[in-house]
Amino acid sequence: MLKGLMEKFVKPSVMKDATTPVKLLQVDYANSVNHIDVTKMRIGFVTERALEEHMKQNSSEKLSLEFRQNCKLFLLKMVSKLFEKAPLKYPLVRGLSVLDPRVLLKSKETSVRKLDTVLRLLVESGRIEEQSWLSVSISTFSLVAIAIERYSAICNPLKSRAWQTRSHAYRVIAVTWALSLVIMVPYPVFSQLKDFHKLDQTKGHMCRLNWPSVEVEQTW
Repeated sequence: MLKGLMEKFVKPSVMKDATTPVKLLQVDYANSVNHIDVTKMRIGFVTERALEEHMKQNSSEKLSLEFRQNCKLFLLKMVSKLFEKAPLKYPLVRGLSVLDPRVLLKSKETSVRKLDTVLRLLVESGRIEEQSWLSVSISTFSLVAIAIERYSAICNPLKSRAWQTRSHAYRVIAVTWALSLVIMVPYPVFSQLKDFHKLDQTKGHMCRLNWPSVEVEQTW
């Protein structure tokens, strides 16, 4: 929609390079040098017909130019408002495009870079903690254990009462923690502190896994 509105008053030579959402946001639509002549501006088929009918009755070229100029100002205001609200101007939204399967399959390097950007921004904003690797694993296995026990309690209510005891719950909790610790061992072993530049150009630090080899990563 944004590109369609801009094509109505921005020169085609300027719009031809706006092949991606990021490049579209970089178009200087407010610069009058990039605007097409108002007499050639696309104002819509119905509007053109109505303007022609009006010109037959009132042959005032000045009135037609004023109308087209007002249409251009309206489009400029609308595009400006859309740019202010455009979510693609935020790096987090652009990074979330990696959730598109087509992006994941297209380039591994691009996918990793975008995921890294998303995680970095979430850590900077305090939405997630870098040290939450163990809690994530424990939460996942706990939800799996709860789902299995609920399934058994609903489908086999009489049998499940025999083994769903307090001691059984203690054993499940112990196994959940032990399994999580074993699976997440690479995080404290292979994690390294790396520097990066924040959006405000200040220097920050982040923990990232640095695998000794591709084989070790694939094995994990």
